[in-house]
Amino acid sequence: MALGRIKCCFLFITLFNTHKLIRTTKIYLGEPTSPLNPSKKIRQQRQRVLKFDCDLIKKAEGKCMTSGIITPKRFQAVITHTTFRNFDREECTAIKTCSGCIMGQGGFTVKTQKLKFVKSPRKVFFPYPHCALNKDIDGSVSGLEGSHLLADTGILPDSSCWAVDCIDGGGVSGRVCASNITFHRMSIALERAPSVGYNITLQNSCNQTSSVNYVPDTLSNLYGWQAVLLDKETYTVIFHVPHRKAGLQETIEAHNCEY
Repeated sequence: MALGRIKCCFLFITLFNTHKLIRTTKIYLGEPTSPLNPSKKIRQQRQRVLKFDCDLIKKAEGKCMTSGIITPKRFQAVITHTTFRNFDREECTAIKTCSGCIMGQGGFTVKTQKLKFVKSPRKVFFPYPHCALNKDIDGSVSGLEGSHLLADTGILPDSSCWAVDCIDGGGVSGRVCASNITFHRMSIALERAPSVGYNITLQNSCNQTSSVNYVPDTLSNLYGWQAVLLDKETYTVIFHVPHRKAGLQETIEAHNCEY
């Protein structure tokens, strides 16, 4: 299905609370909130080669930074032509995602290419599941061109995603997923703040589940939840409403459609 230049696709979501079925709905994956032209960004940075050396910084300042680059919490970013050196201590990682995020926020994409890692075995750190997605354009992070890097969410397909040591998932394993997979950021917003915040559970068609924290601000909407989900998959959303008569009126958005 096509609408203008936007490639359209659907996720099928069934919404539940813990007491009764609410409804089944479709999520339209439309135009991203803030589209980015990565090729333009890369051209602008082509003459700027950055090098981060943890040992040199320690000698100069008496301490070592725990991350070479911390990616922004909102929208997309591109990291290119950068070398990371000596991020080999247990507490250090070359790239940390979702700066300043609290658990439940984030979900935006970071694109990387033409990176080098010297004595830096921990390449990317995701503080919690669903916090961010790393698109490895040329495979310079994972060795697989066009792959997707993220923390294990519990609902990733084992046939296309596998654990790797160079990715830290913040208490869960880091995963590399094949380039032929498409991910979307989904957010759910309540009309107003609930009296008590509560989590939701996402269940895919294979009956795998992932718990998602409620946050006052998902970074794209207030009062709700966000998650990184697969294209062409069916999900059931279970709302763990603390009160039996609690009503739900929500708006669902999905992002990162292709053009």
